[in-house]
Amino acid sequence: MWITASELAERLTRASAGQLHASDPQFSTAIIDVRDDDFEGGNIVGCRNVPSRIYRDSVKGVVRDVQQYPLVVFHCQLSQSRGPTAARLYIDERVSQLEAGKLKPLREPKESDDEIGKCIEGGQEIRILRGGFSSFGEKYKANPKLVENWDQESQDYR
Repeated sequence: MWITASELAERLTRASAGQLHASDPQFSTAIIDVRDDDFEGGNIVGCRNVPSRIYRDSVKGVVRDVQQYPLVVFHCQLSQSRGPTAARLYIDERVSQLEAGKLKPLREPKESDDEIGKCIEGGQEIRILRGGFSSFGEKYKANPKLVENWDQESQDYR
């Protein structure tokens, strides 16, 4: 269920190099950043900020908006609470919408899929960024294709 900073960076770098056809959601990664006020000071390029304080009320729309992405990555500052909680809420809502016929699966679940693999249901992988933005940002802050709006003072404050 986890994705490391290096794995995500590699995927995003390949997408920006055109190897994954970044303009086509079918080959892209959706990144959901659930940080609240701590969003200020840097973020992963292309992420969607859906603050945790409003996430429960927004999860249906998030599921709808990223339904065609084969990989959805959730994170907060450290990915210890808000990111994993958002991923679980997303999985629950996605399964609910799939069962109700409101979403079409990207692929049929395989018998070998584990529980997460099945939600993934419909062929969508759900991952949590290990170490959160704190780890990712520190590692890739000098790469403008991966991190934007970096502010060291804001990060030091966290």
